[in-house]
Amino acid sequence: MKRLAFLGVGSAIILGLGVMGASPAFADNGPHVATSGDMTVDRCAGCHRAHTAQDSYLLKTAQTSLCASCHGAGAPGSTTDVINGVSTAAGGGALRAGGFTKAAIDTASGVSKTSVFALGTPATTTSKHDVGADGTAWGGGASGQGTTMALECGSCHDPHGNGNWRILRPVAEGGTALTFPSPVSVTSVTKNATLSSGTTYYYDVVTSAANTFKVTNPVTFYGTTTADGLIGATVKVVTDTTHFTVSMRSVNVAVAATGGSVGYANPLAFAGVSGDGTTMTYKTWNVHGLAVGQKVTITGFTPAGYNVSAATITATPSTTTFSVAGTTTAAVTATGSMSGIADALGTKVYTTANYWQVDDHNYTGTNQASTTGTGIATAGGPTGFIANVSQWCSTCHTRVLAGSGAWDVNSGDAMYTFEHRSNNGKEGSPNCIQCHVAHGTNASASGTYSSAVGTEITGHAGDSFLLRVDNRGTCNMCHNL
Repeated sequence: MKRLAFLGVGSAIILGLGVMGASPAFADNGPHVATSGDMTVDRCAGCHRAHTAQDSYLLKTAQTSLCASCHGAGAPGSTTDVINGVSTAAGGGALRAGGFTKAAIDTASGVSKTSVFALGTPATTTSKHDVGADGTAWGGGASGQGTTMALECGSCHDPHGNGNWRILRPVAEGGTALTFPSPVSVTSVTKNATLSSGTTYYYDVVTSAANTFKVTNPVTFYGTTTADGLIGATVKVVTDTTHFTVSMRSVNVAVAATGGSVGYANPLAFAGVSGDGTTMTYKTWNVHGLAVGQKVTITGFTPAGYNVSAATITATPSTTTFSVAGTTTAAVTATGSMSGIADALGTKVYTTANYWQVDDHNYTGTNQASTTGTGIATAGGPTGFIANVSQWCSTCHTRVLAGSGAWDVNSGDAMYTFEHRSNNGKEGSPNCIQCHVAHGTNASASGTYSSAVGTEITGHAGDSFLLRVDNRGTCNMCHNL
């Protein structure tokens, strides 16, 4: 059985199991979610037994088998067959995440990322996330190839629902929540003409107090005079505790910036909030991907008036700000965090006609960039799905979160020393699931060079590592060699 591949299953605020019940439904409004309006006592008996349970958590059978009783081949209750990687709904299609036994990805098609992939015939998976067995979370832990851990469906998904996209747990069981250095005030941001070249630009940053940023950390600027566009820039050099250099691709801030603050691009934390008596507008450290009508829960603010429970979003002025109704006008002395981000609005789409499309098909806000089944995102802003997926994966694969310019930044890690960017916050730009699927792939790694890629990872030469395209063809999809 293949070991866990490079990618974790899902997003920071992110995959979905469907249902337990007699008729098909979606995870966001089915029996997994308490707000679906059907929390009768009888529902508990679908999964649990009080005295005759056969698995932990009082489950009536082993967890993997229990989930497959709805999400397996021909199983009632759900149209998402995660075992064979297909939907059984009318019109069907291949699941975006592939499948654990079979996947239906046409892994040989396309030579550029604008290609629309035709769906293949379900074929045996060549790599997958192991469920019900030990596997290796590549890049997990402090050193070495990775950490060994056991996965169950419930390791990633919350069977009782939690308001997150695809009912994903905020941190996978066995994973570790990412730590985020506290934001600090900025004294100056100056373009480094010596380092800047091509479409990669470098900026020397001076902070007014000591900071704990490290090489490869993605950071965001707020409130500076000209550098607010630097979202998810990568720390390239740390000179001392108040001087460091960041790199950013395709963002050219020509003049020096002053004031404001800089912090880790944490999608769950805030850069600030203000109130005018009728509306409270929050600034996030990363793109939020939220839409008008969704609900959020916000905690930890001082004054407490800025803390809200299941507040409805009334406006999204930008990709890093959103508003809710509120009467608070007091000055902020401490910033909080966000939780309970509602699942995307509208009917959920778990299948795809294009395995290279990396925008969120379920997103219905004004930042939606493309429609279901068409090419890659070409306009509009990012969605929460794309902005946060890499940070979610990194709760298990703790050493593979890499920002802009990480190809030229020595992380100091003996094995994961230089890395391709995996944390971007933009649709159509590098993130974990642009190259990898979450459940299992039928891609091959039989090429002369591709088959040797795994030799540095003991016993894994020729592993397809959950990649979407044969023979590491994802390189071609962007670089079109």
